[in-house]
Amino acid sequence: MITLNDYLYSGDTILRILHNYIHDLRAEAKKTHNEVDMIHCNFLILIRELLEHNDFLTCLLYTSDAADDKA
Repeated sequence: MITLNDYLYSGDTILRILHNYIHDLRAEAKKTHNEVDMIHCNFLILIRELLEHNDFLTCLLYTSDAADDKA
């Protein structure tokens, strides 16, 4: 069985950990025909996309000219 704890101490970023965990969990779910794990993978993909989007917006905020004007 694949668990998230297997990935936490690898030194990777949270996005990389999620990517690896989703990939392995999906492969295991397909092999065992586990629908709950497939739903879990889909949920984690949404979370990963939200985190990536949030990082992108934060980056835009701190690199825009508007942020310099308020300082």
